[in-house]
This record gives sequence, structure tokens and C-alpha cells, in this order.
Amino acid sequence: MLYFITWNANKFSEAKAILGTDAVEQLVIELDEIQSLDPHVVIEHKIKQAVQYMSDSTFPDDTRF
Repeated sequence: MLYFITWNANKFSEAKAILGTDAVEQLVIELDEIQSLDPHVVIEHKIKQAVQYMSDSTFPDDTRF
């Protein structure tokens, strides 16, 4: 099972359609929004926070870039 971390139901629907699987669930948790021009820094920060809530396969939403 994959867990997509987002508050946005539309983003979750899009991710589920792109992945083409029912093996993805939405996980609604609040993650810090750090500011950086480097998207790798932003996503790494979110992933480090996410594993505190769920140790299984998670991927956070960050579509600013």
C-alpha cells in the first residue's frame, strides 16, 4: 500500500489516476512547509516528517515546482 500525504482530495484523485492503482490511500497529516528554491530540499524535509507518522511507503504532495 502507498500513502499519498495531501489535504487536497483533487490532488489525491489525480495521483491515483496517474498511478493506475487502488493500492494508494490518502493520508491527511499536517507537514511543515519549508521554503527553498531546491525542490529536493523541500521534499526531503516532508518525507522525514512523514515517516514519523507512517513508516510504510509514503509520498508527500509538493506541486509548487
